[in-house]
Amino acid sequence: MTKKNMEFESILLPGVEDKRPIIISGPCSAETEEQVMETA
Repeated sequence: MTKKNMEFESILLPGVEDKRPIIISGPCSAETEEQVMETA
């Protein structure tokens, strides 16, 4: 298994403490429950 380095960029959001992590991710490529189960 190849280890990959991830780079994160800090942003300030109104109402969110800067000491608490928040993760924003894009849409999931799975469109159906069947696709999720096949991938798992």
